[in-house]
Amino acid sequence: MFKVSLVPALGAALIAALLPATSASAQPVQPELTTAELARQLSHDDADVGATMAAVAQLQQAQGGALVVQLDRPLQLARMQAAFRLAVRDEQTDIYLLAGDPATEKAVEAMLPGDLGAQVRDTAGALRAIWRLAQVDDITDIHPHFVRDYNASLPIPQLETLYQGAAGRYGLDWTYLAAINYVETDFGRVLGPSVTGAEGPMQFEPGTWAEYGSGSVMSPHDAIDAAAKYLTVNGAPGSMAQAVYAYNPTWDYVEGVSRYAAVIRRDPSWYQRLYYWSTAEPGQPTLKVPLG
Repeated sequence: MFKVSLVPALGAALIAALLPATSASAQPVQPELTTAELARQLSHDDADVGATMAAVAQLQQAQGGALVVQLDRPLQLARMQAAFRLAVRDEQTDIYLLAGDPATEKAVEAMLPGDLGAQVRDTAGALRAIWRLAQVDDITDIHPHFVRDYNASLPIPQLETLYQGAAGRYGLDWTYLAAINYVETDFGRVLGPSVTGAEGPMQFEPGTWAEYGSGSVMSPHDAIDAAAKYLTVNGAPGSMAQAVYAYNPTWDYVEGVSRYAAVIRRDPSWYQRLYYWSTAEPGQPTLKVPLG
């Protein structure tokens, strides 16, 4: 079946985000902020992400106008997309800070508006579950490394279409497929093989793929469809926790996947945020780590 422990494979997909950051790879966080200041900073991050996301959508839908406006629009769009990615990374940095200090995180969450507190709680909780799975002893000094090439994954709309298509065929919640894809391979950016022989965007071992897969294990479409089938055979949608446990039999894995799925389900814009976590801008150094 699937690997008994995620620890070896996790080194590829997310290990870069587990290491202490350097000044070149992550924005330094002010260590002396009060809980109120941290809450304001996170609220500001969230507002920046929302505003830039809305501006990107507006520019993508814009049509017509004077010739000079039409010629300038692609440049405006590229600049706003870069601003969105920067805002996402700022928010990621602050959430990592809170994930490493659960007591402060709880105090900050109580000050956050609307559903933002719940989003931060589940995202930070998912991070801690994955860090436990990776056997990280000291979580107080973990900051993201922005070293992933976001273009190494399929674009956001294409992936979402694959998740929703497979989920619809098997009667699942598509956010679990997205969360597994993220935890296993950073949305397909690290394909393996792992030390256990698992490979592809959803990390199937050869025997499991032979039983549940069809087509190519390296194909996002085929792998996501096989993952949906595997989850269904093992209890989904009625018992998602048991199904995810069958996918990778550790409860920390179940917690991490379930919390990320809840975050995306509560606000689908967080799928786009997670997509750009730990990524680099074009022209900046990127890191390609073999799985395993």
